[in-house]
Amino acid sequence: MKHDFTFYAWAASMLSLIGLVLNIRQNALCWPVWLLTTGTWLVLSALKHDWPMAAMQAGIEVGNLMGLVSWQRKARSQVAVREEGI
Repeated sequence: MKHDFTFYAWAASMLSLIGLVLNIRQNALCWPVWLLTTGTWLVLSALKHDWPMAAMQAGIEVGNLMGLVSWQRKARSQVAVREEGI
């Protein structure tokens, strides 16, 4: 049975662009949006047996996690510097 994932692909595309705008505005909400959309692309690619795309999405998901951790560390260090200055 063939499945049509067009709706999910369009939803992931639109949410990915929203994540991009959030990132441009340096809004940390971009990370959960990107984690969700990249995970969606990963699953859709695997379901379609598009393994090169699935591998790329897995790599992007790892990069998203690394970016999230990096932003969290930076935010914590900025808070610590502000608290020391007070």
